[in-house]
Amino acid sequence: MGVFPPLITIKHRIPTYSLNSRYTTTLLPVGNKPAKDILASLFETDGDTVGADKTIEWVLKYLTENYKDSLHAELRKLKLIPKLLDEYEIAALIDHANLDITEWRSVVQALKAFQNVKHIGASVDKWTEIGKAAGEVKYDEWIYSTKDEDGTTKHEKIKYWWKDPVAEVTSMVASILNGYADLNPDDIAFIYVCHGGDHGKAKFRFTTKLIIQFKDGGPCIERLLPVGDILCKKDSAEVLRGTLIPKLAAGVNRLANEHLIFKKDDEDKWCVTLGAADPDSIKPESFIAGDLAYLACLLGKDGFEGDWCNWCKSYNTTWHDPNCRCDPWTIDGLKDQATANETESLKGTRRMGVKTLPPFFDIPVENIIFSVLHAQMGIGNKILDYLVDEAECNVEKTPAELTALRNDVESAETALAEVVAFKNGWTNDSEGGKKLTSLKGMLSRRKKKLEQPNLSTETVDKLELEIDLCNVEIKELRLIKQNLEDDVQAKMDARTEPRKQLEIFKKHWKADGESVYSGIDKILEKYGICRSAYHGGKINGVDVQILMRYAPDIMNDVKDFLLAQDSTYGEEAIALLCEDCVEYLVLWDAAFAAVHVDNPDQAACDKAQLYIDLAMFKHRQLKFRVTPKTHGMEKHVVSQMLRMKILSKLIEHWVEHYHQIGSRYDLKWINQSNELKRAVIRARREFTASHPEVLKRKEIIMESLRKRKTPDATVAAAVERKRIKTELRAKYVDAAITRQEADLALLLSLT
Repeated sequence: MGVFPPLITIKHRIPTYSLNSRYTTTLLPVGNKPAKDILASLFETDGDTVGADKTIEWVLKYLTENYKDSLHAELRKLKLIPKLLDEYEIAALIDHANLDITEWRSVVQALKAFQNVKHIGASVDKWTEIGKAAGEVKYDEWIYSTKDEDGTTKHEKIKYWWKDPVAEVTSMVASILNGYADLNPDDIAFIYVCHGGDHGKAKFRFTTKLIIQFKDGGPCIERLLPVGDILCKKDSAEVLRGTLIPKLAAGVNRLANEHLIFKKDDEDKWCVTLGAADPDSIKPESFIAGDLAYLACLLGKDGFEGDWCNWCKSYNTTWHDPNCRCDPWTIDGLKDQATANETESLKGTRRMGVKTLPPFFDIPVENIIFSVLHAQMGIGNKILDYLVDEAECNVEKTPAELTALRNDVESAETALAEVVAFKNGWTNDSEGGKKLTSLKGMLSRRKKKLEQPNLSTETVDKLELEIDLCNVEIKELRLIKQNLEDDVQAKMDARTEPRKQLEIFKKHWKADGESVYSGIDKILEKYGICRSAYHGGKINGVDVQILMRYAPDIMNDVKDFLLAQDSTYGEEAIALLCEDCVEYLVLWDAAFAAVHVDNPDQAACDKAQLYIDLAMFKHRQLKFRVTPKTHGMEKHVVSQMLRMKILSKLIEHWVEHYHQIGSRYDLKWINQSNELKRAVIRARREFTASHPEVLKRKEIIMESLRKRKTPDATVAAAVERKRIKTELRAKYVDAAITRQEADLALLLSLT
């Protein structure tokens, strides 16, 4: 405490400030005595007469009238009264608690009532003012037309919004530099800009990730910048090309080709623009991330992502060979292939999986990040499907009704295949479909010629005769074609009912607590894995990680369950099935862990490739098909690790994560029917949450949570789990290496 003024006027035993008090006023000489001594004297003098409470009340009233701000500051420092929140603290609180403005107002009203205070903090206007600096949101609509099998055309109004990627990135870079006094452009090692897209829950979201790495072990700052949404049921390439991609292309390409320029303004604040290189500029490196279908669309290869690699020219029939040739694609190579497909009318595999003329974005193929997360999901679901299929075929007794339904479906499929093959044969026959096409062309040409002026009567008669003959033949061939199409449709209709009955039976059968499928499902649920939580009965990335982490325990439970079934499938066969699954999962778990290492050197990359090769050896041993996901892991991901250094920050985890954030915002404002207004609200909210001052306050919240001591038992259990996981990976990796060396030695001895 400080020192009181030289003289204090004390009104003894006066409960109020009334100047007409009947009590006398005395003056206590204070001099330079410490404040605590003066207060002690005051309480000794007045405490016994009017009581300590009245004395305290008087002192506080005196301090409030004369030193109000200092008093409040000291009381807040002592945590005796609540702190008034500034607009950045309010923004951090609202974002942390995921509140909207109405909910925040309700919280404020309650706090004022319970705490008996007039103010909680800054006004709502100050908080909302932060978000008004968010980038402009643009909006448009597009009609998407599709045809049903019966030829009926359906129209869907696609609503979408977007922001300028250049404005978003430059604004965020400037905000980061101005928000942290110790950061300077000269200290930046590199800047990565990664554009990601993902579809789900009837929305396609396009997000840009900004990564700024500072030199000499400095911070690595990451920010997610949403730049567009499409409200659509499916993420078809046609929808993307008709809506968002053309709107974003110019900005994305500027970020790929130009430099970030840093200048100070009149207020000594950093301003960041995009333009030609100069001494103060940094060229960001651009990337693209997403699932295989989205990446194929951007490369003009949509529809072929299951057969052709996005990164090299290899076809799926060559992937089973681990030494297959992989000539890399380039943007120019894709353009040349698309041109050749058109000019030379190339068909089948000669088209190399290229459908349209790329690219949409000026980002090289080698900077398109391999879809590691989706590869992991595919691998986890593959082994799970294999386990269930093997168990159902070999362990479970198939009900007679199921066998009969499967036979019905197979018969219907065979009948359909026969009529489809006959129809295709007729279509490609010179006396069938080809002749019909030729006659249509001839008829069109004759009609056009007949319209020419100054034709002789003889020529007109000849043309009319040829037209009549064409019409007769066309009518006959069209009738044949229609009959064939009717046959195909009839067989398709005949297939519908048995397939429906089979699906109904399987659904109830799987739900039956006695079925193998249901039993394995219950085991998975015990570990927190729920197949019904994801589309098509598949499991998502988090569940796949759990499956890999607890593979030995899960498969041990599965083995006990299968052994308890009444089956002729031997104990050794069941044990081998489960052990194969464990080995497959653990080897891939080791491979994915090695891929996610930051700043890997050559040794770390070699280790990752070794682990992938071991996992792929097991993949082929189980006779699994090599898909684009496993081929990409085997041939392309390690080269990206070595070149990009922080591949783990570019892998599409963040794309999936932001999709969940976007869904959360959509639910928050679900009652706002206007898509543009909802987008503007969200843009301002996200801009506010990413403000450096707000982020500092959010870090205070997280730091307070981190200060809570984790129980020693929890820490010890986590350490033990990590040790077990590391040892488990090493065990299976070493065993796989030993087996391969033995196989190689045996092969050499035979040759």
